[in-house]
Amino acid sequence: MADVPSKRLRVVQIGCGAWGRNLVRELHGHPGVDLVLLIDPDPNALARSHDLAPDASTASSIDSIQDREVEACVIASPGPMHASHALAALRVGDVFLEKPMTTSVTDARMLVSACKAYGRVGMVGHLLHHHGAVQAMLAAVREGRIGAPLVFRSARLCVRGSRDVDGSMLWCLAPHDISVLRMLDTSSVQRMKVDLHCLGSCVGATGPNVADMRLRMASGLFAHVQVSRAHAHKVRRMEIAGELGTVVLDDMATTSKLTLHWKGRVEDLQFDPVPPLRAEVDAFVRCVRGCSVSRTDFSEGLAVVELLECAQRVACVTRESPADWAAW
Repeated sequence: MADVPSKRLRVVQIGCGAWGRNLVRELHGHPGVDLVLLIDPDPNALARSHDLAPDASTASSIDSIQDREVEACVIASPGPMHASHALAALRVGDVFLEKPMTTSVTDARMLVSACKAYGRVGMVGHLLHHHGAVQAMLAAVREGRIGAPLVFRSARLCVRGSRDVDGSMLWCLAPHDISVLRMLDTSSVQRMKVDLHCLGSCVGATGPNVADMRLRMASGLFAHVQVSRAHAHKVRRMEIAGELGTVVLDDMATTSKLTLHWKGRVEDLQFDPVPPLRAEVDAFVRCVRGCSVSRTDFSEGLAVVELLECAQRVACVTRESPADWAAW
């Protein structure tokens, strides 16, 4: 982990659910952080997080941040609450905001403006920017090892029964993949087709459990992003195909997670093994301390929200049988 200034950063964590506890663990273990306050309306969630950071105080309301001398807030509350929580947090310090940044473009633009007005650091939790294998994959593309990139494909498939707390399956699952797509290609989207599928018995309140996004970028790149809450097993896979070869990341593989396929050969690529969340938390601390600039600032978060809101608007809902997705 990179060196940070000796003064410890006083941080508040807002939201202590399942993912929030992972952030609590990393914040508590960071040598440059003093995690002073945990906030969540659920007493059980608070108790579990307090076990990980026993020196922190606890509170049930975000209003408690006004009574603390803090420098930064880490927000891992449900996505529909991000806008109001981040706005309150920006009044007292710099902000790390989990994905999705917000669940509307209007709210995302508001936070970009507020962040500038308060002169704060705003960072969005697009975790894959800090994943060593993703960085190595994109480096291979930049170095020309696959030639000009032609196709980006990703599959983020979750087992049946997992739930969404961020407004919809698209908002909960797709931000990471869209953020990586934008790392690869920042050109505008020329065409988009989005199918939301009801696979199996997902009729009623649960809504569609599979999404299939196809995008044509102004550069000519074709992107295909699949997300699912109906898969038999967990899949985390990305690939970038180019004129000369393909680089593939299979994050669920036990060996050879990152491979380069070219000239009839398969080559394992090396990457930084630091856990992505640990790297992300360290990057936020360094940004707050002025040691680096965020790769996932609020403007980057806004661009992802704009694409997701467009996808939600053009989506077409259909019903299919499991046999239609046998290829998965």
